[in-house]
Amino acid sequence: MKKTFTILLILICFNSFGVKKNKLAYKPILNTNIDQSFPNAAAILVTSFKIGLEEFDYGNKTLKSTWYEYLRGISRHRCKFSITIDENNTLDIRAVDIQWWYSSNSRWEDSSEGLFSKKEEKIRASFAESLRLTNSNADITSQNQSWFFKDLGVNTLFFESATDLAGDRWFEHYLKDQEVKWDLTFLDIEKNNKPDYKYKEKFIYTTQHSLLNLARSKFQIVKYTNSDANVLTKKGNKKELKGYCRALEYNDGMFYVVTTDRLEEKLPSKEQKDDSKTQSKSVLEVAGKLKQLKELLDMGAITESEFKAEKDRLLNN
Repeated sequence: MKKTFTILLILICFNSFGVKKNKLAYKPILNTNIDQSFPNAAAILVTSFKIGLEEFDYGNKTLKSTWYEYLRGISRHRCKFSITIDENNTLDIRAVDIQWWYSSNSRWEDSSEGLFSKKEEKIRASFAESLRLTNSNADITSQNQSWFFKDLGVNTLFFESATDLAGDRWFEHYLKDQEVKWDLTFLDIEKNNKPDYKYKEKFIYTTQHSLLNLARSKFQIVKYTNSDANVLTKKGNKKELKGYCRALEYNDGMFYVVTTDRLEEKLPSKEQKDDSKTQSKSVLEVAGKLKQLKELLDMGAITESEFKAEKDRLLNN
């Protein structure tokens, strides 16, 4: 019995102190793609690290997080995560913009150490391993994709730098006819002058720039509905919009999204009343600009050829 106890004690000591556990080493993720890895990476940032997204460039396959705070010993530090996929479909995670909290001056200072310390290496190695495991789970990946591509915060980041063609492709591939549930600010409800729907409800979504506190791109969501649910809703209240995303247009810094209660419902045509207002406004704007051009010509500020060229451009548009 004593001999058995001694052997067990030796084994416990050996396992506890004699053998070092294998440290998790960072390795880039091979053979991946943006539609799989970016939704999963974003979900890990939001759920595990409790931070958000700051930049998203779909064309260049780059994703960047907001600040993540952590401790190096007793010192407060923070960094952002930069996630990129290269031409060989290799995903790399880097800790960038590393700073430390300078308590004497109560402010963040750029770190004077190298790009990575052991702490950052450990964090990104853990991040990469979580992402690798998530990529291998088809069900979780599908859930994260459904959230990522329909999230208005993600869409704001994408549309800020996207070309018109990229925006059209994004909408057709990820948003069109998709069921959505968005928490939005209720703007107003009005009667619809078309027979298909009783009401036209208006909502808005706006995000703030993380550093400058400036409003980023806005989404105005119009929902055509026959439901009386929001007739008595107060303006400015937060409401959940549930429906199907049917159309998206961009005009003067605003994204206009059209939704309906059910997918099989007919998408309403543009209202004739609104079209006539737009047409009248356009005619008046052109007339006013032509008048200004004539005044500039009479003053000698522009030449006859410049006047004619600008006049032709206005009339053709």
